[in-house]
Amino acid sequence: MYTKGKPTGATKSYLDYFLTKDVQKNIVPKLGYIGLTNMKVQRDADGKVTEK
Repeated sequence: MYTKGKPTGATKSYLDYFLTKDVQKNIVPKLGYIGLTNMKVQRDADGKVTEK
């Protein structure tokens, strides 16, 4: 996820929660997405894709 600047307050709290292992393994897949813990590649802010 990208934010304009460093997240603070409620935004930081939400992102911290969203990135927990519990959410990534249980909720994210139910929404039809691949959790970050199951991703095989990663993309940086410049769009470069590399294997994890």
